[in-house]
Amino acid sequence: MTREHVLRAAFVKLLPGCTGTVLDQLTFDRNTAEPTHKKKRIPQSSYNFTVNDVCKICNEGWLNVKVEIAAEKFLFPLILGNEIELPKQATDILALWAAKTAVVRSLIDAKPFAVPPEHFSWIKENLTPPPSTFVWLGRAEFTPYSWTRQRKFILQHDENFARAHMTTIVIGHVAFYILGCGNNFWEEDFMSTISYLNGHPIFQIWPSTNATHFNKLPAFGRAKIKDLSSTRLNSLGMPSTETLQAIKD
Repeated sequence: MTREHVLRAAFVKLLPGCTGTVLDQLTFDRNTAEPTHKKKRIPQSSYNFTVNDVCKICNEGWLNVKVEIAAEKFLFPLILGNEIELPKQATDILALWAAKTAVVRSLIDAKPFAVPPEHFSWIKENLTPPPSTFVWLGRAEFTPYSWTRQRKFILQHDENFARAHMTTIVIGHVAFYILGCGNNFWEEDFMSTISYLNGHPIFQIWPSTNATHFNKLPAFGRAKIKDLSSTRLNSLGMPSTETLQAIKD
């Protein structure tokens, strides 16, 4: 195993001067719904934040070349707020990058991870977002730091359980919203959330067949982005954990 960056180290060239990470975790008891809050600051940029759960061959091979580098030519202009056309080929690779980053982001937290482990295997074998995964792209008001938010849910139908997550990734001018679960049987639980998100000026880029005009979108501030990643998710049940990772100057 080798260390994989949660957010690519190359981002520091675009957003320099960020030196700290804040980990903010809110955990809810599944029986009583009582919250437990933990918060700590780490004197390390999130662009240097790594997890030691990715095989060396993956990290230095397909994951780097076919996901990270392939996404950079579209992702970097979005982060800086530059004019860019996003054909279907571009939105597909951006959706793959977002789904992959949600998987790696989940490894920061304690087990069971928010994103089902089979999602990483799917990405490796198919180079597409996993089944029962939905990705939206939106604009953000520019901020000198990036932040992620990941909400972990335990879905229950009768005696069956499944993991689900809502992950938000904000870097510069770009915001991704990723919704996913481990079994497509549970997609019915997502319908109200999907309809709600599609009612706002953000683009669903997976699954999707349309090109995206990013610069025509309004730019949302942090409060609005957080609201979008929270609203209607109560239909999925009480979140078991909710975590935030941010970079501060």
